[in-house]
Amino acid sequence: MSNTTEPQQFSIEEAFRCLEITFNKSSKSEEINQAQKRLMDLDKNILDNLKLFFEGIAMKDKYTENLKLSALIYLKNSIEGKIKRKGLTEEQIWTVIRYFIDFLISSELSDKIINNINSLLQNLFNLKNIVKDPAFTTDLFKMIGNYLKTQIESNPNDDSSFNLGIFKRLISLMQMLFATKSINDKNNNEIFLLTLDVADMVLVKNQNIITNLIASKISSAEVILPQ
Repeated sequence: MSNTTEPQQFSIEEAFRCLEITFNKSSKSEEINQAQKRLMDLDKNILDNLKLFFEGIAMKDKYTENLKLSALIYLKNSIEGKIKRKGLTEEQIWTVIRYFIDFLISSELSDKIINNINSLLQNLFNLKNIVKDPAFTTDLFKMIGNYLKTQIESNPNDDSSFNLGIFKRLISLMQMLFATKSINDKNNNEIFLLTLDVADMVLVKNQNIITNLIASKISSAEVILPQ
């Protein structure tokens, strides 16, 4: 008989219910103990369950902002705890980073959620084993540029449907990365050029939106300065 146990299956509803019980001061001690036990089971396979939490956080009206922030606190404690105990390999840490960044730049999130994700990522990008290979961070900036290019080119002739929130998320992410040790004298020149490419795409798209959606609606000077 094999000693290998299959990863336990969790639903979004169960995971967030456990978080709600754990962080709610009015919960009974027995409920808290049961909820914490289930969260410990989740923690054993945190890489497999990351997307489950992301899906719940991305739901606009399903859960409160405070509960979503509780989910991020849980993920932060779980991931950082595993790193301190050397429970995650360098490859797994980069998997976590890529999951978080993909979620950050592709989801509609509140400013609080964005700021908390950036804070978590900032801690990861200052880790020694992340800093030691500057190529990883360079590849990440390439991924950011490719993502933005894909978004812009997916429907180049319809500026009215373009989601300007993408710019805000990408810029806040890059600002966070600039303050970490992962950008250094070994990769800063290449990252500077990659950043310029992103800035050019943002500038051109903004100009197109202004020209096609705003300027085209102004029929004459009287629209701006009515008589």
